[in-house]
Amino acid sequence: MESILKNRMTAIPSIKSPARFQVQELDSREWWGYTLRHLRILHPRAVTHNPALDQSLANYDVYLAYPPRAGNIPVVLSLQGIGAPIQYSFFQIKPVLDMGIAWVGLDAPFGGSRSITGGKPVALAHIQQRLKLAGVRSFDYGIYFDLVVQDLHNLIERVLPRYGQIDPTQIGLIGISFGVMLASYAFINQLLGHRLVGLIGHGNIFHLGARNPLYRAHEVQFPRRYHLMLGEDDPFISKELAQQLVDRMPAGSLEIAPGVTHGGGRFDDASIQVIQHQFEDWV
Repeated sequence: MESILKNRMTAIPSIKSPARFQVQELDSREWWGYTLRHLRILHPRAVTHNPALDQSLANYDVYLAYPPRAGNIPVVLSLQGIGAPIQYSFFQIKPVLDMGIAWVGLDAPFGGSRSITGGKPVALAHIQQRLKLAGVRSFDYGIYFDLVVQDLHNLIERVLPRYGQIDPTQIGLIGISFGVMLASYAFINQLLGHRLVGLIGHGNIFHLGARNPLYRAHEVQFPRRYHLMLGEDDPFISKELAQQLVDRMPAGSLEIAPGVTHGGGRFDDASIQVIQHQFEDWV
């Protein structure tokens, strides 16, 4: 089957996909009148070269739900912040499905099923400490970005077609915090997807050096679109760095959400409004 993704995936050799790739169907549940499936993806890869850590980081949980509609279905794939489980993004499911768009959420490295700190959401410093204690002497950001690109690619190509017919021209990404960084790398550097909505985060990732999406931001042109929502009172995310990235994009935009911090009580409602507005023309 011809690939439905036209990207330039450049995963580094240490995490190239082996032949082993298995999908386990764990359970399903009703979610506001929709069926939400819980899958486990077994995809052994050498990430840190510590077998115990790699078992956690390489394999991951996925949740997916499809709207009851015929024909090609638009889809959004959602990524959470560092150390956070994808369940924190479940507030997105009903609004997205109500629009007639499929929703897929996967755990990002260090979060949820991929935690290396006992399943508890923790700060980056604790993750780095855990890696160091396990004998991983350097924290290479790039390898985790390439890992997620592989995951997204495999989900779109090898998993989602089992459950419904995906529209190959309407593949969206939603990221929160660290998830915005991961999604931005896939969207800008790897040309994966057609629309990105980033919430309380941005893709100006100086830790990636020459691979910083900033240097390819000028390639994001219509009909592809890149939109960020930052919190007005967020003390962690640099609005200047986010604006610098968006300013280089012919199809980039940014908004500031009043009263929103880095999460918090107003975050969910503000996020839903942004998601609905940014994807309303896909229905």
